[in-house]
Amino acid sequence: SARVSSGPWLSLSCVPAPYDKKKRVVVPKALRVLRLAPGRNFTVLGDLATHVGWKQAAVVSKLETKRVSRSAEYFAKKQAVLKIKAQAAKNVAGAVAEATATIKQFGYQ
Repeated sequence: SARVSSGPWLSLSCVPAPYDKKKRVVVPKALRVLRLAPGRNFTVLGDLATHVGWKQAAVVSKLETKRVSRSAEYFAKKQAVLKIKAQAAKNVAGAVAEATATIKQFGYQ
């Protein structure tokens, strides 16, 4: 659900459809610790909104906790799969050595 605040801003209560399945990344140039000079004041948008009457901070906190736990589970599964794939590649390295050499001579890796 979306609501339009005063002016051209669009405020969404969730991540919009095409972006909810995308991998989230960190943009180093946007990090507060890199952008703000030491000693400068800053605020967190959620804290500011709570001070002016926003009542969904507890819900967002609960959902964020859930997201973090799911993310940890996903990361653990991903690491396990990568470990299995690495072991499988190591196991068949001798069997496919001739094919690998042929592929490398044509410029592929």
